Amino acid sequence: MKKILSSAVLFLLSFCASAQSAAVAQEPAAQDNLLGGIISVVMLVVVVAALAHMLYVAIFSRDLRTDYKAQEFSKQRKDKNLGDMNIQEVTALGETLDKMLAQWEKLPNEDGELVPYPIKLRVIKSSIETLDKAVAAMPTNSHLVERINDANEVINHALKRQFNGSKAMVITAIIVGVVITAITGSVMAAISFALGVLLYLLGSRSAMFFIAAKQFKGESNSSPLSALISSLFMGTTSTKAGADNSPSWTTLCLGLVVMILLSAVLPVIAIINYLRNYLIYR
Repeated sequence: MKKILSSAVLFLLSFCASAQSAAVAQEPAAQDNLLGGIISVVMLVVVVAALAHMLYVAIFSRDLRTDYKAQEFSKQRKDKNLGDMNIQEVTALGETLDKMLAQWEKLPNEDGELVPYPIKLRVIKSSIETLDKAVAAMPTNSHLVERINDANEVINHALKRQFNGSKAMVITAIIVGVVITAITGSVMAAISFALGVLLYLLGSRSAMFFIAAKQFKGESNSSPLSALISSLFMGTTSTKAGADNSPSWTTLCLGLVVMILLSAVLPVIAIINYLRNYLIYR
């Protein structure tokens, strides 16, 4: 078992070249060393850029306002020497909001009723532009103001993010990281696992509209990693060998190796999730 763990550590160290290069004492050829350095720099830039982007989204995202009042707009209009909206203006703005909502899909709410909900980023961006123009029109009709507030509230919900990855994968990576660090005493290994977990936690935060889009298409939101890890545990506990019904050591070792390898490549999985959840879901 110690040999298996040692092999996994070597795999991890070779994968995270940017973090492990200082810990591995080798003297490769000059050309290989240059290539390895370039790859390390590129990996480091990708990781830092992804982390910076995800942290920026998490920290600086702001909700649309949902507490507009008709009286507030009336005062603004009065300050500009304008009167309240006439019937034509109310009708025109109402039709504009209707066209905006027509681009949204009908999804069931908590009560099972079908309500409009945006499931595409381009539709959300277009809706925000429409609502900004609606606010700029300073509507004095209370019904229109209520519709604007409601739409902003839906968009706020659609842009919220929640962790949509595998909790089992996070727990597995932490356990494997602690065990391997304890066995090898490698600080670089600990940093690699911690970085992988952080990247995975942030990269697996999906926007609610993205989750709703998958549900609308009939796709499952469950993580394939969770299913894989669960099957490994189930296989380990259910497989028997010999007359004494002892667990199969082959299955146990195979499961541990797979979990170690998954933990080692967690940064790659995290970057893939980042691309899917932050860049290419548009």
